[in-house]
Amino acid sequence: MSLLVEVWYATAMSEEILPGGNTDGAVRIGDVVHKRASPWTPTVHALLRHLEHAGMDGVPRALGFDEQGRQMLTYLPGEVIGDSIPWPAWGYADSTLVQVGQWMRRIHDATADFMPPKDERWFTGRTMRLGWIVGHQDAAPYNAVMDGDRLVGFFDWDTASPSSRDAGRQASSAAWLMPAIGPRSRCCPSRAALSSPRCTPRRCRATSGRLSAGPRGAASTRERP
Repeated sequence: MSLLVEVWYATAMSEEILPGGNTDGAVRIGDVVHKRASPWTPTVHALLRHLEHAGMDGVPRALGFDEQGRQMLTYLPGEVIGDSIPWPAWGYADSTLVQVGQWMRRIHDATADFMPPKDERWFTGRTMRLGWIVGHQDAAPYNAVMDGDRLVGFFDWDTASPSSRDAGRQASSAAWLMPAIGPRSRCCPSRAALSSPRCTPRRCRATSGRLSAGPRGAASTRERP
């Protein structure tokens, strides 16, 4: 067996496929996540480096690209939803929602002075404007990392994009609440969760009302990484 084949085999055997990584083949090698890069990945990595320099926690660190051209990011340890059905209780807990809002506010404040590269490119096609911030835009339960009942942070920054603060708040709220609205139950994400005590008509109506308040295009929908 040649040295090149041995190296490839050892690398392939050490790759752990991350749960839910159906769209971009996310794998873990040690404490590093490798996933398919996109045209906007360099801009997103510039954003992540800015957040790192600002001392923001709960954000993966950009580590560049591997020999296959995949982007490399630090792994955020903790519990994720992955392919779990039903979802864990923290996905519906009010205490989690409060932490999500606080985390988003810190992110928005930290990106207010972000200067993107000259060739900036984002998933939404927007460009940074004076007075805008950059939001995760898909801070949904399936992208969250938890440590018990404590929010660790969010991964999958591929859809991050500039927006005004108001639009950023509305998009972020929609991203967290939208997965909880199913076509059948209007609240719970799966039949298995229909018996959840948190899934009530009153909660569904309140959630639907908050979502409908957002501007067109504010919510970002995307499959789990």
